[in-house]
Amino acid sequence: MSSAALAYVDLQVHCLNGTVVHFKDVPTQMLGRELRRLISSELPAKPGGTLCLSYQEKPLVMDQTLLQQGIAGAVALSCTYMATDVCRAWSFLRGMGFTCETADVLEGLTLVGLPAIHYLKYAPRTLQTLVLNDNEPLQEVVKWPADLRSLTLGRSFDQPLQGGLPGTLQSLTLGDSFNQSLRGLSWPSSLQSLTLGNLYNQDLEGVSFPQTLTTLTFGDQFNRKLDAVCFPAGLKTLTFGRDFNRSLERAAFPDGLESMTFGRNFNHALPVILPSSLRSLKLGLEFNHSLDGVKIPRHLQSLTLGDGFKQSLACVLLQSSLQSLALGYHLPANLEKVLRMKSLQSLSFGVGFNQSLRNISLPDNLQTLVFGRTFNQTLRGVKLPPLKTLIFGHDFNQNMEGTSLPADLQSLTFGCLFNQSLENLKWPGGLKSLTLGKTFNRSLKKVCFPCGLQSLTFGAKFNQSLEKVMLPLGLQSLTFGHCFNQSLEAVRLPQNLLTLTFGASFQCSLEEVDLPESLKTLTLGESFNQSLSGVAVPPSLQALICTGGFFWVDGCVALPRSLTTVSCHGITVSTEGSNDSPTVPGLWRKRNEGRQGVKKKLPLQTLQCLIEYLNPQLEVLCVEKEVTDQQEVLRFLKATTLVGILPVPHPIVIRTYQASPYTAMWFTSYMWGVIFTRSQRMPLYDWKKIRLVKDSANQCRAMPCPVLGECGMLINPSS
Repeated sequence: MSSAALAYVDLQVHCLNGTVVHFKDVPTQMLGRELRRLISSELPAKPGGTLCLSYQEKPLVMDQTLLQQGIAGAVALSCTYMATDVCRAWSFLRGMGFTCETADVLEGLTLVGLPAIHYLKYAPRTLQTLVLNDNEPLQEVVKWPADLRSLTLGRSFDQPLQGGLPGTLQSLTLGDSFNQSLRGLSWPSSLQSLTLGNLYNQDLEGVSFPQTLTTLTFGDQFNRKLDAVCFPAGLKTLTFGRDFNRSLERAAFPDGLESMTFGRNFNHALPVILPSSLRSLKLGLEFNHSLDGVKIPRHLQSLTLGDGFKQSLACVLLQSSLQSLALGYHLPANLEKVLRMKSLQSLSFGVGFNQSLRNISLPDNLQTLVFGRTFNQTLRGVKLPPLKTLIFGHDFNQNMEGTSLPADLQSLTFGCLFNQSLENLKWPGGLKSLTLGKTFNRSLKKVCFPCGLQSLTFGAKFNQSLEKVMLPLGLQSLTFGHCFNQSLEAVRLPQNLLTLTFGASFQCSLEEVDLPESLKTLTLGESFNQSLSGVAVPPSLQALICTGGFFWVDGCVALPRSLTTVSCHGITVSTEGSNDSPTVPGLWRKRNEGRQGVKKKLPLQTLQCLIEYLNPQLEVLCVEKEVTDQQEVLRFLKATTLVGILPVPHPIVIRTYQASPYTAMWFTSYMWGVIFTRSQRMPLYDWKKIRLVKDSANQCRAMPCPVLGECGMLINPSS
């Protein structure tokens, strides 16, 4: 091969979906890594996947030139997508093995939390959600990822936004330190959600919000007039923070507004006419103005009155559409009328409610009941409606023995001060979620949890051993609080457990803990500092979250490739949300029964019909026309379609055959094999070598068989 031919190479890159990409005059001195980036720029990015190239069934070597790998002349490469290694990606961002050459490990990530803005030059094209944790100007970003949809600027960010926002954003969250003017800002054309941080307190007069905005949230310190504010017409959800306390008389809210939430300090009269489309209205702790003259929207479904509300509701026309009502400090004088509302499904008592329920008739359709902070009455003898959710407040600390809980109850939450024994509690058979409050710290050895319990959450002070505790077999989520620091070595965790969360104080070794193979999410607390090198990490683990200073040493811990999220040291990487574009391993990450189901649905009939159709035509082509060049055969195959071959209805989509190195090799080998064997009259033996031997009493002699030839076979004439 000439030196000129060795200098450049023509490449054909074949993908599994039949796509072929051509590259001409590629220098053979190009490194494999450089070629990979060149090819990657011409192919669509795959969320959750990393591009892998192969030449002659061997992976392309990244740090060798093409010539060193024998790639010269006209060459065909194959490409596929493998699952992104989120552990390597996290290690790269952490600075462990930090080099530009290894930046490709970020490819396929959809969510990244970056410690500094200069890391953006390595951001993958698949990035959809980004969290930046520094205070550098956004104008320094040369190029944002093309698919970026959500951007969160961290706690320290306080820079002007003019000319720095990516145009593809749908959600923007500004951190607690941000307090810059929004006047004259060119917003992304598709922005739907905007959240302003706790320190933001700028005048909004003259600010032109994007018309696509549907959700607007203000932080704690915002407290500016709304008289001249022009809210976008499509706004659906509006939330004010803690300090907002301004008159709403001249505020012009959009008619399509569906949800309004006011913070703790708001205490101004509501406008007489609220937006007609309002579905949810939440008033803060200090609100204490009469609602008598306020026209409640006819479609209002949720009304929350703060703990400071002490006004009568006697003259307030509550609509029949109301489904959720949170009462204020005192019970309204017309409580009986309120409780007779057939549409009411959720009722929350205020902070001042501490009466027995024996004389209160709750609505039969009630599904959710929430008690306020001071409620501390026994429920013995109380007949509760068929609730689905029951939540006790801060002060509740009554013995639950003898209490008849609704049989259909699915979620039960105890408040901060609850610390009663659960041994003799009669659990509802359908209970799925149990949350124990901050103070609870009782032994569970004699507690018989309901079999169907799926979620169990302990409060901050719980620190009891779980040895000999029978956890429900169907438990899927187990969460420990701040103080828990007990070994789980002798604990039998449920085999269906999906989520395991440890609190801030947990620092016991996990080496001898039998973690369930079903575990998907593992969260380690702030104090955890044990090695994971001897831990049998479940092969199906998808998320590893470390809230403290713990981190593993890459290469010393066998973390599974199934991981899609890693969060540690303030750095988060994830490929979540990439299910729509599965990688090759993801396609086959199924159980055995799933694979058997796939085998039964393989279109083998289609392949059989195609082969039966091609056999006689290729025989004619090769025998009668004496074609010996396989290129002629391939040209014939390229012109062949399945139209008219398959029975109706067709089991698969009909497409024209597209050649690739793999299908060409398969068809060539198969068809030449068929042609060779079909051309042999006696394909099993060379019959001329078969001889028959006559056996007599005195002599043996070999004689040729006119039919079978010579075979050396002994035949006894007498037999």
